[in-house]
Amino acid sequence: MTFFTIDKNGIITTDVENIKRDFETAYRNALGNELNIDTSTPVGQLIMNDTVVLETAMQDFLQVINMNNVRTASTDEDLDFAAAQWGYFRKSSVYSIANIQIIGTNGTEIPAGTLFSNGSDEFQLTTDFIIGGGSSVAQVQAVNPGAVNVASNTINQIVTPINGMDSVNNTDSGVMGSSIESSNDFVKRILNGWLAIRGKSFLQSIIDRVYALDGVLDVLGLENPTNDPMTIKGVPLTPHSIYLCINGGIGNQIADAIAETKSVGCGTNGSTTVASVANSISYQIDRPIFVPFYVQVTFSANNLTLTDSSDRAKGIILDSLSEDRLRIGETISASRFWSVMQEFREISVASIKVSQDNTNWVDFFTINTNQLGTLELNNITMVAL
Repeated sequence: MTFFTIDKNGIITTDVENIKRDFETAYRNALGNELNIDTSTPVGQLIMNDTVVLETAMQDFLQVINMNNVRTASTDEDLDFAAAQWGYFRKSSVYSIANIQIIGTNGTEIPAGTLFSNGSDEFQLTTDFIIGGGSSVAQVQAVNPGAVNVASNTINQIVTPINGMDSVNNTDSGVMGSSIESSNDFVKRILNGWLAIRGKSFLQSIIDRVYALDGVLDVLGLENPTNDPMTIKGVPLTPHSIYLCINGGIGNQIADAIAETKSVGCGTNGSTTVASVANSISYQIDRPIFVPFYVQVTFSANNLTLTDSSDRAKGIILDSLSEDRLRIGETISASRFWSVMQEFREISVASIKVSQDNTNWVDFFTINTNQLGTLELNNITMVAL
């Protein structure tokens, strides 16, 4: 069994399916060719376990070798070069995402691709949606990449009229895109899986394959490998199933990526259905619930303070979330804004607090596994001493 090969691109791991096949051959050579190696049998489970253990060891080995290549890259070009050796490529465009409420006649089907507008930019529905069909919100993605406005109560115009669809609105702010994937987000995406994008069947491979899709900003994955229902981090999972909470991305592209990597018989969970065009199979996923939050900066003026310093500070805080995005389920912490404010010399910052209700100010607060914090300019308050 060969674990690694080396070519001009670097160290290449053996495919997981080849490892599993070699273990199957070894067990049959030792115990007889008539051995039942189906995954439902004890021997089949031993083979799967051996495969997982060896694959994990291989990934750990490569992680030790390659971690510094990405983490210590001093320029964007160095990072791109190091990442490309292992199959990761920076996204050339990042799309703004929002959740909208669609009001109308129950049972009305709204197809993916239906267009809405904020008055200047258009957004497309990422998956099919049925009014009153169980989910109260649908996710839309800007047609054009970049920093498209997704402030609350702005996406309220229907571009593609459909009988039974009366009105739309994004009651909460969304996640703004950018012209290119930032280095911070790129590194997070790589570190999220470490070369799992090459594999198949395992949860991390599925996450990495979906994460690499154009338009996908974040993926959170959970797995229940047991024969019994299980609740993990507050999310109920059926037996032998996975759970994917995905922010951004077009539904059928997500389904195609899942179909290419997920094992047959592995179930899926979630309230949103995505359908694969390639094989006509549907999967369940979740879209994150957006949780608006507030930021309060208490400061005093100094000899560098200008008349617009307060407004510019608010812009810097908001822009920092495009460079280093919040992850699904991530704790909302005021500490993430300290570094950008310390670099802004025009004011002297005394404290930074966050809040869920614009009343009770704290250093941090936690959110649910399937939630994502969102911030807009009007939710940033500057308090002068």
